[in-house]
Amino acid sequence: MKAGLSIQKADSSFLCAFAIVGVLGFLLLQALNAWGGQSLILDEVVELGPVEEGGEAVFQIPLKNDSASPLQILSVDPYCDYVEVFPFPSSLEAGEEVLIKGRIDTSGTLGGIAKTLEIMTSASSEPEIVKITVKVIHPSVSPRQIKDIFRGRCGNCHAGADVGSRKGKMLYSAVCYMCHKDYRTIRHLDTGDIRHSISAGIRNTAMPAFGSKDGGPLNEEQIDSLVEVLTEDR
Repeated sequence: MKAGLSIQKADSSFLCAFAIVGVLGFLLLQALNAWGGQSLILDEVVELGPVEEGGEAVFQIPLKNDSASPLQILSVDPYCDYVEVFPFPSSLEAGEEVLIKGRIDTSGTLGGIAKTLEIMTSASSEPEIVKITVKVIHPSVSPRQIKDIFRGRCGNCHAGADVGSRKGKMLYSAVCYMCHKDYRTIRHLDTGDIRHSISAGIRNTAMPAFGSKDGGPLNEEQIDSLVEVLTEDR
């Protein structure tokens, strides 16, 4: 009788130990799956070469599963209407690498622009952040010809005869619209940076200085009116 009880106790102890090991193994596996900081490899900054304004900047972001188990790609969000992400696979096998592809519409932009992608995977509860930078150049004006934008036929639009009497949206339509058709790409910038860019221009781009102090056609009051237009409805 005592021998039977001993065998039953031994069997129970074995089952309990087996169950504990199973639970610990499951918890360890869950912890390894949740700890995804080292399991995903990608470039945090992607730099694209010069693109003419109005053209498409195409990007490719390598994404590699560096873990021993499959990963799920849950979402890739640009949070910008000017960025399109192409269809991507929903999962990555262990060691597999894919390219996240897409394009940026540069219409109405000039100079250096930066866009951000948030890539959410099952490797982490936090998204991976990728910054994409693009240098946008004007197709018809080289840096050495910037001042010519206020002369001749270019000047008819950028600095028409009655430009001195215009302010606000009328001024924007007269001198800015042809290069910046949609100022949603600009108005998120710091107010001081916007004012300085209009007044003094942007170095190494086709954005000229519009301020009269730097040889442009606009006075301070007009520049202030443009800044007001660009920062309204924030």
